[in-house]
Amino acid sequence: MTYNKLPGVYFTETVGTNAEYGEENIPLFIVQTSSAIASMDAKVTHFTDLKTFYTAITGKGLNHSYRVIEDAILEYGNTEFYVYSIKTDTRTAFIDAIKSTANLTEVTDVIYIEETASVNNNTLAQKMEALQLGLRDNAQNGVFRQGYIIPYGTIAAAIEGAENVAPAATVIASLTSLLSGDGDGRVCVIVPDSCCGAVLGHIIATPYDEEAGYTPLENVHLTNMYDFDYNQMLTLQNLGVIFVRSEKVRGVEQYRINLAVTTSFKADSADGLLVSRRTADALLRELAWTCSAFVKAKENEASRAQLNGEIANIISDFAEEGSIVKADTKLTATDAGNFTFNVTGQIRPVKSVIAIEVNTTLV
Repeated sequence: MTYNKLPGVYFTETVGTNAEYGEENIPLFIVQTSSAIASMDAKVTHFTDLKTFYTAITGKGLNHSYRVIEDAILEYGNTEFYVYSIKTDTRTAFIDAIKSTANLTEVTDVIYIEETASVNNNTLAQKMEALQLGLRDNAQNGVFRQGYIIPYGTIAAAIEGAENVAPAATVIASLTSLLSGDGDGRVCVIVPDSCCGAVLGHIIATPYDEEAGYTPLENVHLTNMYDFDYNQMLTLQNLGVIFVRSEKVRGVEQYRINLAVTTSFKADSADGLLVSRRTADALLRELAWTCSAFVKAKENEASRAQLNGEIANIISDFAEEGSIVKADTKLTATDAGNFTFNVTGQIRPVKSVIAIEVNTTLV
């Protein structure tokens, strides 16, 4: 026999790549047309540029929707997006638009653009409820998404039908009626003015653990913006509505999102700030990704301990980047028997500074 080495101890080393959660965010726009689009109706369509989308919808009554999408994509900086065209204006159709796209895990932002005023058999409030149900169903199945409503048609019709009432006051009245319920942390409403597309794109482009109102908008259209006074803006904020206002930062005038809130802000709930909801969802996505590796593994103490170790690493990573409060974030996997591990606990995201109060004494 022959051997190609002298007697001795030999070493080899392989440096592997650790798998880390990461997925590109591609927004999904839900639109309603005034006429059928056979290639798009009742299904999701993938677009990689605005020109192709514009060609597909030309003459279909989506002029406002196109402008919003164009502005959003421009502000976001990514020309890839999905569109779901509602064919039948029913509650079920809106729920299905969300549930049927659950396989698109790269979609974390779902936007409904109301082109024309919703009719009585399916009001905008009913559509919002349907979208909420769809988003909650997604979350129960490990697909964590945020929904955005741009109530253009309803607001435009209210302003057109108002007599001797300023548009800003009409907007306040319409949104107060629309948001009369408890609200939901997975749903945001954006004032449908000339900046709504840029606002949307800015939110999507903002990292999940940052307040979307912290940095100024890149593309601002000042025409057709409502002239809200201070009290009206405060009303909008406390209703849980997102809008743009002029702010001065160290003497420099900027147009920024007032505060990125969800419709649960008025209830003072844990996810009333969008940054809180998005941070929690980011952690939950990574948790789902990690837990998936333990499905069909052995139901024993070793597997449970390993899962708890990986959960602890996720919490540490989020705490180190300043996204959560580590001391108040606790998630633990337990063996529930019957082929099941349960992960329970709480997540406390870091919130935004809303106000700085200065108290002084003159002596």
